[in-house]
Amino acid sequence: MSDAEAFEPADYELIDFGDGRRLERFAGVIVDRPCPTAEGVARRALPQWREAIARFDREPGAQHGRWTFAAALPEPWTMAVGPLRLALRCTPFGQVGLFPEHARWWWRLPEWLASAGAQPAVSTSALVPRSAPAGENTSAVPDASATPNASAPPIALAAAESSVPHEAVAAPTRLRVLHLFAYTGAGTLAAARCGAEVVHVDAAKNMLAHARTNAELSGLHAASIRWIAEDALKFVKRELRRGAEYEAVILDPPSYGHGPRGEVWRLAKHLPRLLDLCAELTAAGRRLIVLTCHTPGYGPARLAEMLSAAAANGPPGRVQAEPLWLSAADGRRLPCGAMAAWRASAFDGPVASSSTYSVNAPQPPKSALRP
Repeated sequence: MSDAEAFEPADYELIDFGDGRRLERFAGVIVDRPCPTAEGVARRALPQWREAIARFDREPGAQHGRWTFAAALPEPWTMAVGPLRLALRCTPFGQVGLFPEHARWWWRLPEWLASAGAQPAVSTSALVPRSAPAGENTSAVPDASATPNASAPPIALAAAESSVPHEAVAAPTRLRVLHLFAYTGAGTLAAARCGAEVVHVDAAKNMLAHARTNAELSGLHAASIRWIAEDALKFVKRELRRGAEYEAVILDPPSYGHGPRGEVWRLAKHLPRLLDLCAELTAAGRRLIVLTCHTPGYGPARLAEMLSAAAANGPPGRVQAEPLWLSAADGRRLPCGAMAAWRASAFDGPVASSSTYSVNAPQPPKSALRP
């Protein structure tokens, strides 16, 4: 899938990269910011580099930095991602509110969750586009609070139209998805549009507020989403003690970070344990685990090995992994991390062992999230 397929040109474009920086257009605003994977690469001599409205700089090794602006940013500053609308803002870490390279798995969620044994009552080929008529219901899903609204009826999920055997879905059900390190919630909202019941966990309360704003903008304010400000590792351990069960987990762990009560996260130290706990949390009916990572040294093969090892016990499945990247206007690809996805083999073809993996760069079909 190319970026041209993932985004409308007016919403997002990677204009150029090189000399340790990347030049992007987000909803009409040109942004110039650092990019370690663009080190040692020559940028093109484009006039757009001089047209940046927002530029971010930081000292080597520092986390925080400083934005400078050539003009005022739009208010509100939002962009469309398929049927979703997301708020943008410049953060002290040099981010703007979404990772566009993650669109590769956002588009696949309807297919992945459908082939996980269930499918939204609304056909994945007819999800409401962002141009839905005024008053049209864009979600059938309880107030996003710490506990779901029991009075709101769940979206019934039916058997997939083609690839899923009918007997795999004995009765309508709603998949439970746990989204860890969920940031501003684009993945959460993509899962909610597929009819899933989602638990959104992020340690930063300001990111939680941003995600809930995105839910409002996307017409998903009433979706079945629990919004949790908590340390990911601590939350998963507590869910296991409670006997909670999930069918799917999505996680995008940072290299390092802190929980709301000062808990320390170090990916190299804590990720293997977290993956083991996620596998335990999904042991009864695991259908999908999606792991993305931007940490140097954690490429597709390494993520695939870690995820395959964690999911070795329990339902049989297959891990597929690939690099994440963005395409510049001249066709060059900017590396942006890696992704590995574990899918239950009962819905994805037989495998010889309980968990196998392959590393590739598949070209997924155009998804239902596309307007």
